[in-house]
Formats: sequence, C-alpha cells, structure tokens
Amino acid sequence: MMYASFPLDTIRVNSNMVTETTEQFHLRMEEQGFDVSSCTCVSCRQANIKAGNLSYKKLYKMATIYFILALVAGTVWLFDGVACINDSSNCSESYIPIIIKLGLMTVFGYTAIYYFIKALDVQQKNK
Repeated sequence: MMYASFPLDTIRVNSNMVTETTEQFHLRMEEQGFDVSSCTCVSCRQANIKAGNLSYKKLYKMATIYFILALVAGTVWLFDGVACINDSSNCSESYIPIIIKLGLMTVFGYTAIYYFIKALDVQQKNK
C-alpha cells in the first residue's frame, strides 16, 4: 500500500482504480484531522495566487497612485526650495517640514516600486 502527502489523480483500492479529485482529497484529509489551509499542492498554489492576491492590474493602479503621490510631494518640496532661493524670508528656520516632505516622497516612492514589482511577479505567475 502506498501513502502520499499530496493528492494523486488515482488511488488503488482493493486493486480497483478509483479517481479522486483534489476537492475530494481535501475533504478526506479534513475528515482525518489535517489542516488543509497550508496545503501546497499545485491546484492550491494556483488558487492562492488568484484568490489571495490582488490582480496585477490593480497592483499597477496602486503603484501608479503611490508614484503620483511621490511626485506631488517632490514637486511641493522643489517649489518650496525655489521660493527659498528667490526670497530668503520664505526659508524655514526648522528643517522639520523639509524632512516630512522628503520622508513622504521616499515612502510613497518605495511603496510605488514595491507594488510595481509585486504586479510584475503576479503577472508572471499568471502566465
């Protein structure tokens, strides 16, 4: 008798061939007390890619939104710098606003890059 920790298309029962779908396998394993949520069979991995993650189009949209936010923060920071060069009374004595603008630009920029790379990864897995 053979035992496997992954679903087989066919199993032998008393020398008769019986087919078992992945869903039937999962139900049988759950009845035996196994946790099927951590299953790594091919069909479960594909289902997790489609159900657990956002589609790559939505990830590209999120990356675009964060990229635009980074551009806005960078533009505001640039215009404040130009205003300070033109008139030194516009310059801030404290550097906190500059750090906040630079921080926002950095966070939004890196978040945009993260979502862009994640979208590329999901797009490649869906092919």
